[in-house]
Amino acid sequence: MFARKSRDPLLSFFPIPKLLAMDAAGLEISEHSLKYLYLSGEKRLRLKSFGNKDLPAGVIAHGEIEDVSALAGALRELRDEIGTSRVHVSLPEQKGYVFRMTSPRVQDLSVREAIEFRLEEYVPLPPGDVVFDWEVLEGESTPTELALNVTAFPRTTIEEYYEALSSAGYVPLSFEIESQAAARAVLPLGHKGAALIVDFGETRTAIAVVQHGIVRFTTSLELAGGALTTALIKKLGVTPQEAERLKNEEGVANVGGRAAEVIGPIITSLRNEIQRHFLYWHTHGEAAGLAHEPIDTIILCGGNANVRGLSTFLSQTMRARVELARVWQNAFDLSGYIPPVPHNHSLRYATVTGLALRKGIQNT
Repeated sequence: MFARKSRDPLLSFFPIPKLLAMDAAGLEISEHSLKYLYLSGEKRLRLKSFGNKDLPAGVIAHGEIEDVSALAGALRELRDEIGTSRVHVSLPEQKGYVFRMTSPRVQDLSVREAIEFRLEEYVPLPPGDVVFDWEVLEGESTPTELALNVTAFPRTTIEEYYEALSSAGYVPLSFEIESQAAARAVLPLGHKGAALIVDFGETRTAIAVVQHGIVRFTTSLELAGGALTTALIKKLGVTPQEAERLKNEEGVANVGGRAAEVIGPIITSLRNEIQRHFLYWHTHGEAAGLAHEPIDTIILCGGNANVRGLSTFLSQTMRARVELARVWQNAFDLSGYIPPVPHNHSLRYATVTGLALRKGIQNT
């Protein structure tokens, strides 16, 4: 996404599409860390490198880069470790806009022009300050009207990330909203229907509805795994390391346990938010006459998806199957190769895996 130069002639810093087929790593830049994952091989992919690096507080806040030079310095330190300077990069969920719109099939009106004409209805910025990409929703289009799914970002956001990356010696081949990258990894190829992806991170939680492989709705919550750790430290007087152990080994699996009593209310609040967006998807589609298919699966990823008992807790009240993400399913033939990353650790690499898989998607 945001890599097709023909879409926007002003994006002179984006490379020509053929570069997308080159080997490149996935790179996720979040408020507190950098994650990377590099896949190599043609017919059979292998994990060439992966890892993460903590970022100092204040470098990025709420998706905004506060210190470009500090971010560039951290990125520069990782370049040799990653093994390539070519990267597919995720953009922060908080800064993006995802919306559906329609455009008449008029010969003299391009899709790009139609989106620009109505952009201010959906994005509170002048059209010239916005970079966008789109997908045609074939199943919802008619002979006279195109249904479009549009993803947009402030131009300044992309330019800041590009500046930090290029000054650190990277060649960003594409930029993509985090949830679309995660969906590429955690949903089976050719997935039909609708799924809800919950990326339960340390500082925020991203919730996205994906229908036929396309992100149709996304939101970002401040409620996240760090709140669980903080609550355990404060209320039980344990160390941060012990708090992590309690989350992952006790969690909410034992209703009467000391960990469950502390973090249970926070997990309940998360469940309520998931349920609210679950219901919104179904009721909003019906009210607007849109082709919203029912969500049949809720997929958990992110480092804090490892909280013991979380999927069971959610499945007790949600009208959908709840499962932990299978991050490697589209990357490797697991019958012949097992990557050197335990499943519980793989959950934090959903986004970068999806980014790294862009090469395979482009070659198909």
